[in-house]
Amino acid sequence: MMQGFQIKSWAAWAPGLVCTEDWQKWAMSNAPLPADDSAPDVKFIPAMTRRRLSRLTKIALRVAHDAVIEAQPMASVFASRHGELHRTTQLLDQFATEKTMSPTGFSMSVHNTSSGLYSIINKDPSQTTAIAAGEQSFFAGLLESVIRLTPDNDVLFVYVDESIPSIYHPYCSAGITLGFAAHLSLREEAGFSLDSRSGSGWHSSEHDPLAFIRFLVDRSQPEVMVGDNGYCVGRR
Repeated sequence: MMQGFQIKSWAAWAPGLVCTEDWQKWAMSNAPLPADDSAPDVKFIPAMTRRRLSRLTKIALRVAHDAVIEAQPMASVFASRHGELHRTTQLLDQFATEKTMSPTGFSMSVHNTSSGLYSIINKDPSQTTAIAAGEQSFFAGLLESVIRLTPDNDVLFVYVDESIPSIYHPYCSAGITLGFAAHLSLREEAGFSLDSRSGSGWHSSEHDPLAFIRFLVDRSQPEVMVGDNGYCVGRR
């Protein structure tokens, strides 16, 4: 299976890396991804809602907002490996010590928190899906987004994850804090292809979303990127 698609626009956020120029400088420097506890500015979200958001959700909504040039109803796919793990851990700690937990916190701890809030904030009733596929969550989300495209229907793809709480470090790699979103379309000449057949190409040692951003901003990279699950993304 080979499917062509167009990236009409994209956005990414990590601590200290906000705009395309930041990501281009990062790609050329080969510097490690910055790490701190900062969160993106989400002043475009009403204050009552904003106060309830976790850092993870703020990242997801920030990149989704930046990736869509013109607001329009469209299906969306939100992918994350760990989702709201920080909020869930806080709730478990609270329950262990107080034998109770915040109803609001509990309602915002589900894996589709970001996708649901995006739909509500943008008053967009279009179909939305939340995906968790372990280390392959990025390409699983991209695949789901691409196969949903039709000539008349664009798709918003959002990937977000956060370094996991230290209590889980003995059992899992710490991960990265990163948000990526892309407005995908079939309505223009396809600039990229997604192929399910394993093939030759560039295998990066980085996390898939970081490697994909490098693939987008650094044209010196090979024309085909191979993800951890064997799917190949190529420039056309």
